[in-house]
Formats: sequence, structure tokens, C-alpha cells
Amino acid sequence: MASHMSFLYQNVRGLNTKLTNLFVDSFDFNFDVIVLTETWLKPGILNNEILCDKFNIFRRDRLNAEGGGVFIAVSQNLFALEVLTPYVSFIEFICVKISLPDSSLYVTCSYIPPGSKIDVYNDHCRSLSFVCSLLSDCDKILVTGDFNLPLITWTRDCDSSKFLEPSSTSVPSLSVINSFISLGLFQLNYFKNSNSRILDLIFVDKPDNYLISRTDPVTLPEDLHHPPLEITFSLDKPSDKQPDKELDPVFNFNKTNVNQLRTLLSNTNWSQLLPIECNVNVNEMVNCFNQVLYNYFDVTIPKEAPPNFDGPVWYTDYLRSFRNKKTRLYRKYKKYKNTVDYTAYLSMRYQYSVLCKAAYQHYISKLLGSIKTRPKNFWKFVNLKRKSGGLPCSMQYENRVSDDRLVISNIFADYFSSNYSNDAYTDDSYPYHIDHFDISDPIIDEEIVNKCLRSLKPSYFPGPDNIPAFILKTFCDTLTSPLTLLFNLSFQSGCFPNAWKTSYILPLHKSGNKTDITNYRGITKLSAIPKLFEQVLTVQLSFNIQRYISPSQHGFLKGKSTVTNLLCFVSLVLEGFSKGLQTDTLYADLHKAFDYMNHLLFLIKARAFGCSNKMCNWLKSYLSGRTQKVLYKQCLSNVINVTSGVPQGSHLGPLLFLLFVNDLPSVIQNCNILLFADDVKLFYTFSTDPAPLQDDLNNLVNWCTINLMKLNIKKCKQMTFCRTNCSSFTYTIGN
Repeated sequence: MASHMSFLYQNVRGLNTKLTNLFVDSFDFNFDVIVLTETWLKPGILNNEILCDKFNIFRRDRLNAEGGGVFIAVSQNLFALEVLTPYVSFIEFICVKISLPDSSLYVTCSYIPPGSKIDVYNDHCRSLSFVCSLLSDCDKILVTGDFNLPLITWTRDCDSSKFLEPSSTSVPSLSVINSFISLGLFQLNYFKNSNSRILDLIFVDKPDNYLISRTDPVTLPEDLHHPPLEITFSLDKPSDKQPDKELDPVFNFNKTNVNQLRTLLSNTNWSQLLPIECNVNVNEMVNCFNQVLYNYFDVTIPKEAPPNFDGPVWYTDYLRSFRNKKTRLYRKYKKYKNTVDYTAYLSMRYQYSVLCKAAYQHYISKLLGSIKTRPKNFWKFVNLKRKSGGLPCSMQYENRVSDDRLVISNIFADYFSSNYSNDAYTDDSYPYHIDHFDISDPIIDEEIVNKCLRSLKPSYFPGPDNIPAFILKTFCDTLTSPLTLLFNLSFQSGCFPNAWKTSYILPLHKSGNKTDITNYRGITKLSAIPKLFEQVLTVQLSFNIQRYISPSQHGFLKGKSTVTNLLCFVSLVLEGFSKGLQTDTLYADLHKAFDYMNHLLFLIKARAFGCSNKMCNWLKSYLSGRTQKVLYKQCLSNVINVTSGVPQGSHLGPLLFLLFVNDLPSVIQNCNILLFADDVKLFYTFSTDPAPLQDDLNNLVNWCTINLMKLNIKKCKQMTFCRTNCSSFTYTIGN
């Protein structure tokens, strides 16, 4: 974290716009926090793309009237949460807590309309007093706002004083100021408006940490009654973080010399490089194959620095360099206060604004012209408009806050590793009955491998083995033979190569504050070759196994879906309606079921289900010894050992999970059951006695206990379907 934070404060009085273009032409987004009063925002309106992409927005709008409102935008590089305070139902007051490495900074913003009653001032004072009661010894507070205190003047006690002293003939004004002073707050703003008054006040608890200065206005023309202010907050401890090292160059597969690489691969004698011998090691063979490709990559593919994703999708390197020049000019002006530098900065800012508009319009025109040929690009743009993209630079998890890329990636690793179970299955047998079928082993030949190669999506982003799907698909005819050899060798030896067991985890934001790591889920990026191998096996295994999967299961099966699941359910409910009966339904969700699946228990079930010893040995190797690394802004975390579950994003994973839960319907003795993967629906149609449904719910809980699974109680729901005279019953899980 930097040694200081910068705040912009401004009252934007008189702007009856929607804030859509408030910052576009006249604002520099280098501030950490933006505080506005009188924002004139109608509820739900905030469409500024750059603002939403870079800041988390906190606001309180005026109720039942236009005008007014307070607004705080905190950079996504900082972890911030709104503090809910009392007395704010009918006043314009908001408080945000910003986490620092060793403390917290509370930022408040108030707007009090002119001529307000003393009760309004008292509510603001009580809300502020509540916030101050939350501060610990290390915490700090910054109070901003347009208070419109009548008949008050602010003067310095001496030239060296950091804060200003009030004097007033107004009893309400003195009462409010005395309340602030009693909380240990000092007023710093000494910049007067065109009427020689100070309407916007800045109160802090530690004046030595702050510096107030004039800055450029958010909007033009500048409001003469409310000069915009820049507040610089110095942290007590400068960060000892070392600057990020330059990222190592990587292969740019977009610039592959296809003809040269095709020539090299065509002239390769794979049978000599990958000899089939009695004691051949599949791990050594895979490493040899990869090394051959890497050697060819060095000759045919250029290496470049990883792309910089700073800025919107239409941003260019030229705009980025222009922005950096503008920023340097602004900092130079702030340091030396030279009007020549300021004039140069204004000129550069205007040119930058014009270039941004031109680049954006060019991007939109290009996008419109390619809607028919490249519709995916259009929908990517639409999705970017719907939500803010990019990952913040500062993240928080369990009171740990950091802006170091490596530290954040390891914090993500700690969080994602908690998804796996270390519970051991101690029994060699399984108490529930599993029907045995004759499951034949898959046959791996060049025809099916080539067919799967041609069906790959040509992605340029490689997995941990640094071989993208683009290479496999483009040179499928040449690579079919060696890949078929490696796949057969792996299956016959019952060994899944270690090089194929590593995957990346990409954090994906779900909802809530983007700086909170618990609001993310991991998306697994597998290497292209092992995923191809899984696809080859899944094509045949799904055909062999699907016919034996319980008819109650509707997930990940050809010809079945949520629609077929719902049709089965609705038809039985309507049948109960026709008989005047009631149907009680229990919805249950298995907690992180795909990650919690016990490997030893799965192998016991697979063998009982009818998988051959060869298949079970390969599955054991496939599931065990897997590792993951979190990829955050081109930085890799420490290794995560995967101790349970099926590989996320794999072709085989869903099929293996269906096999694992296939015996669940057999333990339900009395009522109906429908499944969609790990989602369970129990329902029972009755006239008077719902006890059988509770009995089967107990059976479900017992099955989960034996299978080392957990029910997500928060997602378990109950629903009743009937026409008239519904009877209400309570169902319990473990009391």
C-alpha cells in the first residue's frame, strides 16, 4: 500500500444531470476516494463506465425529492464496507470503513440543507458520535460534508496551527461545533468560496496526518460556492513492500509461424522419440513429448511480456502512455505549483479526453461492423457493460489486507484449499447395496482421438503445461499418433501422468464487495492435453454407464435436464391435486459436493458398480496427487493439494460424481426423489400423515453421514402444494 491516500471532496450543487457523464471530460481518476454532496442522483442511476470499473460505490439519496444526496466512491484497490449507523432514516449521512494494513480509516459524508431544523443537526451529531464509538486506538476518522452552519467563521489560532478555530453568534452552530470538538475532531478546511464563506468542512482526529489543497473541479464550470478540495492522508507507516518485478515473457501464440511449426512437426519421428518398451515410464514419455514441443515453440513462436489489462477493453497502449504523461504533468504541478505546468496539464488532459472518445467510437464502429461475423465479441462487450470487470489490486480475507500480488494469490490459495475435505473413510466396505453391471473398458484409437482434436475450441490461453488448445487443433493430423500412444500407455499402465495433474484456479467474483476474497469462487483451468484425454474416455464411458444411472437423476445426462426434472415433479403434484391430496416437498443441497467426494469411497463404489480393475487403478491415479495454483494477475500462488473431490472443469468429473451418488435413491424407501447432480428433491403426496417424508429425510441424512457429505442447511427448503386446506408440518434435520 502506498504511503499516502488521496481524497477528492466536492459539492456538485446544481447538477440536475444523472451523473452519466459527470467525470468524462474533466476529471482525473487517480484519487483513492471520491466524496460528493448534493449529487442530484435519482435512485438506481449511475452509468459511468470508468467510475464503476475502478470504484466501489456507496451512496444515500434524498428521500421523496430531487436534489441532495451524499456519495462516496472507494477505489477497488482498497477494502471498504459501509457502516450502518442509527438516526439516518431521514438525513443525508453515510459512513464507509476502509481497511488499512494495521488499522481502519472511517470516512463520513454529510449534507445538511440550508435552514434545517436543529433536530437534523442533532441526528448528524448522534450518527457521528456512534461512528466515533467504533474506533479503536489505531483507527482514524475523516468527516466531510456541506453543513451549511449559519453565522460562523473559521480562523487559525496561529500561523503554525494545523486546524482552525470557530467563532459564531449562532447558538445552534456553536452547539454542533462543540459536539464535534467533544469527539476530538479538528476542522482543517480554510479555503473560502466567492462569498468569503466556508460551507464545506473537513474534520479529522489527527490533523498532522492530513493536507488540504485546492484541486480541479469534477464538473465545469466550477461552482463558486463550493471549491473542490484534495485531501492527502499520510499513513503512519510507509509500506516496505518492494515494487513488483517485471513479469517474465511468455509465448504469444497469436503470432505462431504456423507453416514453420507444421514442417517441424511433420518431420518428427515420434516412434523413435516415444519408444514402446516393456518398462517404459509414462511420466518420462509425457515429459519427452512436451520438451519436443517446447523446443519447436522456441523457434516458431515469439516471446513477449504478458499483456497489461489496465483500462477498458477499447483502451490502447498509446492511450495508456498518454495517460501516464498527463499524470506526470499533474504531479509536477502539484509539487512546484507552476502555472506553466498547470497549463500544459490542462492541454494534455483535453487531448487525452479527445483521444479516449475517438478510440471508443472506433471500437464501437468496429464492433458493429462485425456483429454477423463475430457475435461473441459483441456479447463480451454487452457483459462488460452489465458488470464491472477486472480484479482489484487490494484484497482482504480474515483480517488480512494486502496489495501485493503474490501475497493475494496465496491468500486466495488458503481460502480455496478450505473447500476440500481431509476426512478419511476408514471402512473397507460400504453398507448400502450397489447393483453390479458389466462396464467395458474404453477403446482408444486414432480415429476417436483425431475426432476429439478437431472438436477443440482453439483457445490461445495455455494451462500449466503451456500447450494451448490452438496448437492441438491446428496440427491435429500430425499430433494424433503420438497423443494416441500416450493415452493408451497411460490407461494400460494405470498411471495418470503427474504433468497432467496440475491446474490453475482463476478467481471469479460472485457478488458483493470485490475486495473481499470470500465473495469469489474458483474456476479451474486445466491443461488442454489431459482434458482431451478425458474427452476421449468420456465419449465411451458415458455410453457404457448412462444406461445404469438411476432414472431419478437428471443432471449431466444426454436427453435430461432441469426441464425433464421439473416435468416429472409437476406431473406427480398435479396427480395429487386431482385426488385432493397434499404434496410436501423438501429441497436439499449437498455442501460443496463436487469438492467433498471421498476418493477411497468412490473407488469402492466404482468397483462394486462394475468397473474393471484396470479402470479402477487408472481412476485412482487420476484422482490422487492432484495440485492447483491460484493465478492472480499473472502471479502464481503456493501449491494447493487436492485431497478430495473431482477435478472442476473436467469432462470426467460430472460422470464420476453421478456414479458416486447413484445409490442415493435406493435409500429413499417411502417417498419420491428427484436429483439434478448434487441437488436433491424429496416429495410425498398424502392425505393425513406426512411421517414417511420425515423418515426418508432421516435416511438422506444418514446417507450423507456415511458418505462423508454435508447438507447445506441454509439452502434446505420446504414447500407445500395443495388446492385447499393445507396442513402445515415441520420437518427437521438432526433436530
